[in-house]
Amino acid sequence: MGNLVEIHDLTVRFKDFAALKKVNGKITNRPGVVGLIGPNGAGKTTLIHAIFGQEPVEHGQILIDQTAKLAYCPDTPDFEKYLTAREILQQSLCLDNQRINEKQILTVLQQVGLAEHQNRLVGGFSRGMKQRLGIAAANILKPQLLFLDEPTSALDPFGRQAMLGLINEIAQTTTVVISSHLLNDIQQIAERLLVLNRGEMIFSGALTDFIAGTDDSVEILVKSVNAKDRVVAALQQCQIVVKEIQRHQIEFPAQDFEKGLGELSRLADDVVMINRSSQDLNHAFERWIHAKDKEKAK
Repeated sequence: MGNLVEIHDLTVRFKDFAALKKVNGKITNRPGVVGLIGPNGAGKTTLIHAIFGQEPVEHGQILIDQTAKLAYCPDTPDFEKYLTAREILQQSLCLDNQRINEKQILTVLQQVGLAEHQNRLVGGFSRGMKQRLGIAAANILKPQLLFLDEPTSALDPFGRQAMLGLINEIAQTTTVVISSHLLNDIQQIAERLLVLNRGEMIFSGALTDFIAGTDDSVEILVKSVNAKDRVVAALQQCQIVVKEIQRHQIEFPAQDFEKGLGELSRLADDVVMINRSSQDLNHAFERWIHAKDKEKAK
């Protein structure tokens, strides 16, 4: 099987709510980081749970390479409080019918920065420490495919950078799927994306392809709909192509900024904020989600 996971027309429903709607996608058998992104409630965690058989599938198929080992670390790993970090990893190996290797355990704990805490009871660990221990408990199994749900959400900026470095290291030999709302983190380390919106897969492919087409632009936030109409009309008189992003927000190509500066100065009372956006994942994500929501509204 060329892919570790293939998803075909997957629908997961909770009573009257369709959490996933005819989702299609694949995770290829290639080391690296795959970002699983989408707004809150888009179905990211539900998709992971469905892959691991933790959610009932109403329709469709999930095909998993039976020769590959999969592992998962949730966003808030929960451990028996009376066990030490070292014992948690011993338990993980035992549950997978693997021989306990104390040298391997120490190496993995060093990798996540917990070696000095190996004999501490995990009941006294912070949330960030538990996240790192959860990754260690999953990675010690040497999976071909590792799912991490919000692995940097409980960490400070220095801890986040250390975690991203760790994930990059793991991804040298493992396919790592990260579900996260921290898009700057995803852009730093991911090569591929799976993007969910309202339970539907709206993109599956290279991160560079997702960002492509989001050229530098100037975004303008205005005070009201009437103010927006005045600003749009003024810019159009300068032969500037204006796009509406949201009810009170518009954008136009950054190369036309000087051309429209005079009109924007004249209408300064209508303008709340002017922001120049460069080509990045946050900007691309907003554009994709807005475009898909606009299609649905038609």
